[in-house]
Amino acid sequence: MTEISIDLSIERRINVSIEPKMTYSPAILAIKAKFGAISLQVDNDQLGEIGEAIRVHLEQSRYNETPDQQLIHNMEHKHAIEEAIA
Repeated sequence: MTEISIDLSIERRINVSIEPKMTYSPAILAIKAKFGAISLQVDNDQLGEIGEAIRVHLEQSRYNETPDQQLIHNMEHKHAIEEAIA
């Protein structure tokens, strides 16, 4: 397993794009900045997982702004997990 860590938070501008799947290659998630570029070959399910993780993170960041909203979010999340198990 390879792990690569790049701190993009210091970059002023980044460019993010998705190059569509071609006949012999998967879609490519590309992140470009002053440091260079990162290209991830991914399928649609993996893109969905990345998108969902980002959505959840941003949603939690907003909910954390007010404690009442965080409590509501936690209760909704717990309820959704219980329904999925049932």
